[in-house]
Amino acid sequence: MQKECIQNAAILAGSLLVSLILAELIIRLVAGAPLPEKLPMVMVIPDPNIGWMMKPHDQHFTYDIPVKLNALGFRGPEVAEKQPGEYRILAIGDSNIYGQALPDEQILTTVWQDKLDSTQDDCKYTVVNMAARAWSTNQQLPLLQTLGLELKPDHIVLFFYVNDFKAVNIERRYKNYKDYGEYMFDIGQPMTPAIMRKWNFRQILRQSALIMWTYDLIRGLQGGDTMEAQILYGDLSDEARGAIAETIGYLEQFAATAAANNLPFTLALIPASPELRESIVTADYKAPLRTHFAGRDDVELIDLLPSLRALYEEIQDTPLIPFDGHYDARANEAMAEALVDTAIRCD
Repeated sequence: MQKECIQNAAILAGSLLVSLILAELIIRLVAGAPLPEKLPMVMVIPDPNIGWMMKPHDQHFTYDIPVKLNALGFRGPEVAEKQPGEYRILAIGDSNIYGQALPDEQILTTVWQDKLDSTQDDCKYTVVNMAARAWSTNQQLPLLQTLGLELKPDHIVLFFYVNDFKAVNIERRYKNYKDYGEYMFDIGQPMTPAIMRKWNFRQILRQSALIMWTYDLIRGLQGGDTMEAQILYGDLSDEARGAIAETIGYLEQFAATAAANNLPFTLALIPASPELRESIVTADYKAPLRTHFAGRDDVELIDLLPSLRALYEEIQDTPLIPFDGHYDARANEAMAEALVDTAIRCD
């Protein structure tokens, strides 16, 4: 009897193991493999006006891809003194423009720069990446009003995503982190042996596509009533309506800052990935912005949804980094192509 129970337990354990391995393989085939993470990750410095800035000349990894920041603390080449005939475009954004999980040659600003260089225009284009992970509109505004204007731009382009409707509490963020001096953004505190052990354990779990898929599934089910989901699917709470109104106020300040400096201002709207499938999303998060800025000469709106929806229909897949949520190199190529065909050009 005891031997039979052991045999049954062994068969059950073996069946479970085979099932887990099969599930792991299927998920890797369908969704891709999780990207490994390497240290160090991006270092940031507390800033009283913006919340945080990436450390100038920082060398870090985005997942396992090496990144070296320039003297301004952004991705991309060093920004030199402005030259005669140069048309300088500031590309302000968050992790979508920073280039999460992508090498330098595949981030949106690099691809856009390459495409502008191949045009027949007489002027010399320079696309300056001014993006950091998790920044929101209320952080990007003081960035423009200080460092951005110092770079003598000819055109301001703000890339907007649905999560930018949620402002960051800059004062609280700075108060909570100012004593650290500098710290790894993903960890949120100085690295200690205990934090390192936790990070190493996390990396073991992250190697499994099954675990990552399960984590994303649970997170998605729990996050169905977030402000982002409310705005995407059209079921707005008073908080969401207030956030939209507050964000429009910041965008108005963007437009006023640009106008005061005789600069064209473009608001480039990056779609949320569910929008690429027309039957999924029941609302258009960009509608309040289009309605508010309709007919305005001081704000140009560019909706990047058509370019990404065309890509989705072509590849029959959502062009995302596996288990990350950011757009991949194919999506950046499509968005850059769409940007070249707009009015973001020299006269």
